[in-house]
Amino acid sequence: MVWALRRALDAARDPLEPGRGRGAAGGPERCPILLENAAGAGGTVGRDLEELGEILSRARAGAALGVCLDTQHLWASGVDFGTPQTADAVVARVDATVGLAALGCLHLNDSKVPLGANRDRHANLGEGLIGAAALGCLLAHPALQDRPAILEVPGAGHGPRAEDVAAARRALAAGRRRWAVAANRPATAAGRRRPGARASQNSAGVAGGEARDAG
Repeated sequence: MVWALRRALDAARDPLEPGRGRGAAGGPERCPILLENAAGAGGTVGRDLEELGEILSRARAGAALGVCLDTQHLWASGVDFGTPQTADAVVARVDATVGLAALGCLHLNDSKVPLGANRDRHANLGEGLIGAAALGCLLAHPALQDRPAILEVPGAGHGPRAEDVAAARRALAAGRRRWAVAANRPATAAGRRRPGARASQNSAGVAGGEARDAG
C-alpha cells in the first residue's frame, strides 16, 4: 500500500506544482486543497500525521496543499488531547510532521466511539466520549488561535445548530482558562517549557459546517 501511495503521489505531483493553480491572467492561487486525517478504518490514507507529512513532502505543492485536523478522527486513531500537556504534544507532533504552516483548519467534533476505535462516528460537542473539556484543550492551544474551527456535528439530524456553535465557544473559553492555569505552573523539569510557551496569541473563530455522521 505504501508503494502504491508513493506511485500515485509521484503521478499527481505536476498538477500540484506551485503556479499551476493560477488563473489565466496570472492572478492569485485558488483555494488550497486540505487533506484530512483519517479515523484509521480499513486501508485509509492519512490515518496518522506522519503519513500526511509524507504526502505533503512528496507532492511538493507548497501552499496549494495543506492539512485539516479532525478532532474525532484524531481521537478514533488513538491520539488523546484531553489536557494542555497532551494537546501541546499533539501540536508539537503536527509541527514536526506536516508543519503548522500547512494546518489550514480544524474540524471540530465529539466522538461516538472510544479512543483508538478506528471508526468515523461524529457526535455533538459534550454528547460524546471525548467531551467538551478535552476538546477545549486542543481548541484553545495558543498555536491554533488563528485557525478556523468548523463544526461537522449531526445536530438534531440536519447539521450544526446555533446551540452547537454556542457549545463550541463555551469549550474554547473553558480551554483557555485551563491553558491560563497551565501557563502559570512552573516547569516540571529543568529546561522544559510550559505548554504553548512559544505559540502565538491570536483570536480564533468557530463556525458551523456540514452534518457528518458516518453511520
